[in-house]
Amino acid sequence: AAQLSEDNAAIQEHLAFTLYASRHFDQALDLFDRLSTQAENAQRADIFAALAECQSQARHYPQARQSYETATRLDPACSGYWLGLAKTLIQLHDLPAADIAARRAISLTPTSSPAHQLLGLLRLRQNNYSEALSAFRSASLCDPADSLNLSLQAYTLKQMGQTSQAESLYQRARE
Repeated sequence: AAQLSEDNAAIQEHLAFTLYASRHFDQALDLFDRLSTQAENAQRADIFAALAECQSQARHYPQARQSYETATRLDPACSGYWLGLAKTLIQLHDLPAADIAARRAISLTPTSSPAHQLLGLLRLRQNNYSEALSAFRSASLCDPADSLNLSLQAYTLKQMGQTSQAESLYQRARE
């Protein structure tokens, strides 16, 4: 249908989101790029966020940053857009801006384990182990079943020289 109706924006949008949902980011990228330039989509944060994720998956980080910034401007209450922006900013080595975006995601959704994990990873990059550990503990409280949170805590404790506590957490993560 998309090939027969290349000028039908609704069909193109459905195809783009279907490709996106099936993780065919490279194929969805061109469609979202075209959709984002159409006047009727100028205020669609979801289009810009999907475009940003496709750009990020293609390692086009400067473009992804711009698209995520548009999405967060259009819908500043969506924590997922802020989290995507933070991930992109880390790839661009803009850690101060990534910190702001990650903290904004957490302020919007305090129970987001991925947001706390990202903040913890950011703190690890900054060699701020105590704040990294705190963020990973918060992530673990948000999602106790995620063993990655325990492993990240263990790794951080090991970096802090607290090997016995780290081994205990690694053991719990394996269970």
